[in-house]
Amino acid sequence: MRQADDIAPSGRPWLLAVVVEIVNGGSDPDAYWSTYDRVERCEYASLLERLTRCTVETWRQEDATRAAQARRKEERQRLQNVSDLTPLIAELESGAHAAALGWGAAPR
Repeated sequence: MRQADDIAPSGRPWLLAVVVEIVNGGSDPDAYWSTYDRVERCEYASLLERLTRCTVETWRQEDATRAAQARRKEERQRLQNVSDLTPLIAELESGAHAAALGWGAAPR
């Protein structure tokens, strides 16, 4: 693939548009940034917008939301575990309730 710098700015904006679509896949960071620099210099606002934005499918957004909710739930449970074990610190230090340490660290 030719470098984006080889494309004449005034000559063929459609060719630069093709390059934008190719590098938008994200497999080659060097090609992406070379294209980004070229598009920015040429001041093609629509191409720059296309290069810097992407559509995120609904299922990915929902998946991210579910994962964030699960992380928050686990963190709440860990805090509750610590709260439950705090009164037992003296006993835990003496070796009693050793299994409780693993229980306190595990998410539920």
